[in-house]
Amino acid sequence: MSFTLARRTPVPALGLDLEEWRHPCGALHLHLACADEHRAFCAAVRTQPGDSTGLPHILEHTVLCGSRRYPVRDPFFQMLRRSLQTFMNAMTYPDLTAYPFATQVSKDYGNLLDVYLDAVFAPRLREEDFAQEGHRLAPADGAWARQGVVYNEMKGAMDSTSELLSQALAAALLPDTCYRHNYGGDPAAIPALTHAGLVAFHRRCYQPANAVFCTYGACDPADLHRRLAPYLASAGSALPPPPLQRPLPAPVTLAVAVPWAEGQEVKDVTAAGITWVWDDGAGLDEALDGELIERLLMGHAASPLRLALEGSGLGRSTGSTGYSGGYRNGMFTAELDGIDPADAGKVHALVRETLAAVARDGVAADEIEAALHQVELSRREIRGDSYPYGLELCLRLVGPWNCAVDPLGFLDQAPAIARLRARAAAPGWLQGQVRRRMLGNPHHAVFSAAPDRAFHQRLAAAEQARDAAEAAAAGEAGRAALAALCQRLEAHQDSKDDPAVLPD
Repeated sequence: MSFTLARRTPVPALGLDLEEWRHPCGALHLHLACADEHRAFCAAVRTQPGDSTGLPHILEHTVLCGSRRYPVRDPFFQMLRRSLQTFMNAMTYPDLTAYPFATQVSKDYGNLLDVYLDAVFAPRLREEDFAQEGHRLAPADGAWARQGVVYNEMKGAMDSTSELLSQALAAALLPDTCYRHNYGGDPAAIPALTHAGLVAFHRRCYQPANAVFCTYGACDPADLHRRLAPYLASAGSALPPPPLQRPLPAPVTLAVAVPWAEGQEVKDVTAAGITWVWDDGAGLDEALDGELIERLLMGHAASPLRLALEGSGLGRSTGSTGYSGGYRNGMFTAELDGIDPADAGKVHALVRETLAAVARDGVAADEIEAALHQVELSRREIRGDSYPYGLELCLRLVGPWNCAVDPLGFLDQAPAIARLRARAAAPGWLQGQVRRRMLGNPHHAVFSAAPDRAFHQRLAAAEQARDAAEAAAAGEAGRAALAALCQRLEAHQDSKDDPAVLPD
């Protein structure tokens, strides 16, 4: 069995053809065929978390610690030095994990392809690598303390007001979905993850049938299919797309504790606002509606919501205000940061009053035209500022695939923008959107940050107590095994790799 070409569609606006190759196991290859020598590749797998142990994040780190064909300690970073790549990385998202690269050299492209495919589908996943990248209980000054790359990374990440609010909002507003979990890992939950659990998650999610492969440029699709063949013998099965949260019948009120350090001004850590859950953001029309509404409400200093928030004198900045498509459901937040905690209610009232005025009066026709122009520019222009041009196009395909949406419209978005213009031209369009999506939408959270002087002390005490209890419960033999694992990890970290193992 091999890949077959399901369709080939010209995309004249981009000077390329979209080829859709399908394998009987379910693997999908989307090739953006053109003569560009700056080739790009991305493999992505669905990795919806079932808890907050950080499984997808820790696995992303661990698969890059050596594989069956390349059994070296750190092939990824060694290839960063040896390769002529213009981009190499791996990224964990709330519901998928992606492994992209780009290069202008044909031989380098083949080398990187071999390393990436073996890393994704045949990693070693050694216990020492899990202990290094995920977490481990290690002896420290006569006691025991938790260590690990992701564990420490997430302790830092979950120390900010914005991250704590984001996690609390997702948990409260998307309770029936994978998004209620902290996909990066909650430091309080990470210690529950075992090495066996990591291996099982890889076996379930990192399968060709659960993957999409996106390529761009002057590369032969058959070459990728040939290199993939060894991994297709056990292709696994596809996981379903991430679910959509059904509407909740009543609003939620959240007061989220956030760290407030000694000597820190309270306004440095405060925020208040309202977040609404909207429709399926995987659809291009819905995403464009969200972007246009954001530009009309927040696009410039005189836009109504931005003017009200910035001109209120209640806070310092508009924080995370705007439309977000990071989850399956789109979400819109109106937020003011740097407020007096006692003024949170005033912020909530101001947001509602401002939106009520917009629902009553709308905005001028030239404002809608200007916002439409900005949306069109942002959607048509592919600058390659963050990623090489071809890789940016590849990444445009991953999200739609993940949600089982046809990716074609996400390349040339002109037809969708024309539909957006037609919708926005209807009398009272913005007023109706604000009434339906915000004022009349019970699926929302009214939130505020609650500065907490004891936040860090409380977490540190809980961490120390948990680690001490785990070490005690392990018994003498268990503690000896933990110490031996740490010694093996130290020896592993000090070992020298043979660079000849990697392609050159």
